[in-house]
Amino acid sequence: MAGKVSLVPSKYNILLDVDGDRSLICNLRNLHIAWIDNRFLDGAMLAQDFENDEECRRLISHQFIVGSGFDESADFCLQRRAFIENKCPKHMQYVIAPTMRCNCNCWYCFEDKRSAHTMTTEECEAVVHYIESQVSQNDCCEVLHLTWFGGEPTLALEQIALIGGKVNAFCSTMGIRLESAIVSNGILLTQNAVKELVESTNLIRCQISMDGTRERYAKDKGVSPSAYDKVLRNLNSIAELIEVTVRINIHKDNETDAKALYLELLSNEAVAKNAKIYFAPITNCSSCSVEAVYTPREFRKISDELAHMSEGALIQGRYPELRKASCGAMRRTFACIGPDLNLYRCEHCLGHSEHAVGTIHSGYDSGNTFDEAFLGELSDRCIECPYVPICQGGCRVKNVLGIDSPECSEMDNIVKWQVTNLLDAARRGG
Repeated sequence: MAGKVSLVPSKYNILLDVDGDRSLICNLRNLHIAWIDNRFLDGAMLAQDFENDEECRRLISHQFIVGSGFDESADFCLQRRAFIENKCPKHMQYVIAPTMRCNCNCWYCFEDKRSAHTMTTEECEAVVHYIESQVSQNDCCEVLHLTWFGGEPTLALEQIALIGGKVNAFCSTMGIRLESAIVSNGILLTQNAVKELVESTNLIRCQISMDGTRERYAKDKGVSPSAYDKVLRNLNSIAELIEVTVRINIHKDNETDAKALYLELLSNEAVAKNAKIYFAPITNCSSCSVEAVYTPREFRKISDELAHMSEGALIQGRYPELRKASCGAMRRTFACIGPDLNLYRCEHCLGHSEHAVGTIHSGYDSGNTFDEAFLGELSDRCIECPYVPICQGGCRVKNVLGIDSPECSEMDNIVKWQVTNLLDAARRGG
């Protein structure tokens, strides 16, 4: 190197362990983990002193140490902004809720049930036109993802087939691959329904949420226990047709039932062989406190218990994730379309027209306060936080709506716990 270039430890390193003259470090920008000689972590260094040092070159290549003139925070913000503002991504995504009607009454549901509207044929045609017009502006689009949401989307199978069928035909003429998925409670997601959706919308995956075995399921979903039997039959019949993910919702009141459900699902050969199962904690998506919701510390404890019990299941939030932004909704090209034909930034806002950021007729509202806040910059506090590559500032909806989130005070413990789980999995060869 020409001249003297100072090197410093990355601000995104976190210390996991110390063993004599070396330290176990994880860099949160890339989740690389390594034992590092402490000489590389003791203040500033001169590159010329180590230019022939193989370990120093390795640490630079993995960003454990960086040039003192390199502004890591600015680079992080640049990468984040590039992700958000990319108007020509290869993959485009739309979440479509053709209805807000639902055949369940889950006590933890975040949706506003005041609107039971289902799209008419004319409104479905308008949605198709909007999607086609947006995709046509992106010459780089290779794959279009549609996610059917609700309410319960299977209550609007006719609307899904209409929208999906026309978009599928459009994609064929454009040389774009269409993939669709459905988020459902599974009660009406029969084998015949799935076959029809595969044909009309190129359905490739579904997510079905459950809460425990028969009686607990009925209690949490607000349905008859027979609905549980229907879901199990449907899971068994569709597991070989498409990718199936079962989300087991877990909270303080259903720990035993959630574990029992997992074991019962494993007893179903088709489900055990073909479906993916994961545990996800119920979270507070409203401004109201829910006593059954775990605190971060409580969930780490139950997560460890679940991981020990269920080697084959994933636990949401157990491992750190590398992301460009807090979620996939944070792209200018993304849209969540409600049955009211409003555009929303997130499915958690569906049915709340006060949080709409535009319509399919007018597009996004220029200068919309919610939209600007949702896609805006992170606070200075977040940007300077060493955990920001993993946290990404947290849920943007909660941020914008001012819903209290306790994760900041726990982030050090959360991230170190996640990274330790990652390291343990790597050691086991997982």
